[in-house]
Amino acid sequence: MSQTWTFPGGLLLPAHKHASSATPIRTAALPPELILPLGAAAPLIAVGDSVLKGQLLAAAGSDGLPVYAPTSGHVAGIEFRPQAEVVGPCAVLIPDGAERWIERAAPVDPATRTLPELLAAVRAAGIVGLGGGGFPTHIKLAPAQPIDTLVVNGMECEPYITADDRLMREEAAAIVAGVRLAARLLGDPVRILIGLEDDKPQATAAMTTALTATDGNQKMDIVVLPSRYPAGGERQLIQLLTGRQVPSGGLPQDVGVICINVGTLYALHRALAFDEPLLSRIVTITGGACREPANYRALLGTPIAHLLAASGYQPELCEHLLLGGPMMGTPLANLQAPVTKTTHCVLALTATELPPPRDPQACIRCGLCADVCPASLLPHQLLRHAVARDHRQLERHHLFDCIDCGACAYVCPSAIPLVDHYRVAKAEVRALRAERVAADHARRRFEAHQTRVARQHEERGARHAELLGTSGVDANASASDPVTPAPVATDLVQQARERAGAATPRRAQLERALSAAENRIAQLETQLAALDATATESRRNGLRARLAQARLDGDLARRRLHALPVESPSTGDGNPQ
Repeated sequence: MSQTWTFPGGLLLPAHKHASSATPIRTAALPPELILPLGAAAPLIAVGDSVLKGQLLAAAGSDGLPVYAPTSGHVAGIEFRPQAEVVGPCAVLIPDGAERWIERAAPVDPATRTLPELLAAVRAAGIVGLGGGGFPTHIKLAPAQPIDTLVVNGMECEPYITADDRLMREEAAAIVAGVRLAARLLGDPVRILIGLEDDKPQATAAMTTALTATDGNQKMDIVVLPSRYPAGGERQLIQLLTGRQVPSGGLPQDVGVICINVGTLYALHRALAFDEPLLSRIVTITGGACREPANYRALLGTPIAHLLAASGYQPELCEHLLLGGPMMGTPLANLQAPVTKTTHCVLALTATELPPPRDPQACIRCGLCADVCPASLLPHQLLRHAVARDHRQLERHHLFDCIDCGACAYVCPSAIPLVDHYRVAKAEVRALRAERVAADHARRRFEAHQTRVARQHEERGARHAELLGTSGVDANASASDPVTPAPVATDLVQQARERAGAATPRRAQLERALSAAENRIAQLETQLAALDATATESRRNGLRARLAQARLDGDLARRRLHALPVESPSTGDGNPQ
């Protein structure tokens, strides 16, 4: 047992976990359709295409995360569909029930692979933090600073949620294997600390058994902590296990720590040991309005309504339908919203479990909110500045250190929805920051333009003076001296010659790029046409993606070539006509 510390604030809350944790994880039946948000990813499929399980549907976008087919079937549409909080582009997949996988490479022992190969495989698998944060795991596993401590988060401190609890009970060995892989990618940290709450005895026993059964070199310690909300917050857990405080505005790696959720580590093991991208996750469906609360292994893209129906959802009893737990969850407006990588719980609560909110009253400055704040903030001060929209003061009072845990609103005797105010304020501050960045960018562009114009003016003046001297006219002559307009015309001709000369190397470069793109297009079209029936779908998709990129390169070179100034035709003596 390692030494433990404490964090400020926190609450003791009723758990309400037994209803969903009492039964093993269920595998959700295939829904009629899967709705796969594309985000910034570029689609590689078209409507009507047949796809196989594990097939790449959209290449990684700006977030570095690709989209895969969770099962086999055909693409019924690429269209805008409602998601949890937004409406965005989605691929709609109709399952065929065959569960046919793409051709995959034979499993390779991760111990025989290099660190760059492992990290590339994590990125290709599209793994993110499954505890709710959704941060790309390949970025977390490549920190800029040395790491001496890996913290494994198995806390799951919010009431009702039991997805990680059941996963640890049933897949402890795979989680421990994922821990060892993460440790290797992080350079074998000195310490590996696994944080568990004292209300998970079965999970603790399973993890202990899995640790005993392995013969790894890393020393792993299971640390059982009191069930105090929000002990599962990343910063709070790091402080509990290491005594280190992540600085305001900083990251855990700034204090030599990386914190990873047990669900993420399980997905990491599946990706590196079995070449399996992230296609599903465990989701808790519970609440008094469900006849059979349970945890489901649900394919990504499964409509939430499908999981609710499997749990015996009774809409007439449901007073609050939340995506997430009762403290940090958000109202779920559309039951057709799909399960995503960050969907860990759906709550269907009755009026008895979560009574309707009371009308908010004026703040009485009792200080209870400050007492329970785990980030040591002053919630009543933040409220005052949020209402006044004083964004400067909000930032000075560390608004973004707030983790939206809801502890302050839970204890507020005036029933003020504090977290709602903070979320709105954060959105406003982010928008203002984006505006400032755009304004600074525009200012720099304007200043660069002004500098360029001034430099061009000076160059024209210098050339004009040089031409006047060449034609025998004194550049310092008075304004009353007659000056013929010929040098000005000559100056314009010289500028045209210079522009054409400057464009010539660029033209040749673009012509070479266009020719290379056209040759590459022809080669790829030939290779694609030559594929026979034995060619794998991944081989075809790879050639299609390369062909699409080659066409884009060619179009870009062609547009840039046409945008260059046209050279004037010349006579035999080299002078323009």
